[in-house]
Amino acid sequence: MIEVKEYDIPIYRGIFVVIITNNVDELREYIPEFDGELYAHSWLHAYNDKQGFLCVLNFEARRAVTHGTIAHEATHIAHMILEQRGVLPDFINDEPVAYLVELLTDTIYKACKKYKIVRNGKRIN
Repeated sequence: MIEVKEYDIPIYRGIFVVIITNNVDELREYIPEFDGELYAHSWLHAYNDKQGFLCVLNFEARRAVTHGTIAHEATHIAHMILEQRGVLPDFINDEPVAYLVELLTDTIYKACKKYKIVRNGKRIN
C-alpha cells in the first residue's frame, strides 16, 4: 500500500509530497531511485516536473512512527526548502525555520491522520 498526498508550499514555493507506505517493494517501484532505509526519510526530488520535497513514513516498520519522527522529518524538509530558496541559517531570527516546521508538521499529521501515531510507547489517535 502506498498513499501519496501532494501539497503546495506557500511563500517558499514547490510541492510537498507525503508518501505513506507499509511496503518497501511498492515504494521502490513507485520511486525507482529510492535507496534509503524505509522507516522515515526526506529528500529533494523532481516530482511531476516540479521541485518536490518528499517525506516517506512507513507505518509497518519495526520502529513506530512517533511525534518525534514527524518533527524530525519536518525539520529536515524545512532546512531543504530554505537552502533551495537561498535563505541562510540565522539563530537570531529563526522564524523561517519555525514557520516551515509548523506548516510541514501540521501537513504531515493531516496526511496520516488515519494511521496510528505513537506517544510514550502507546498508540494514540
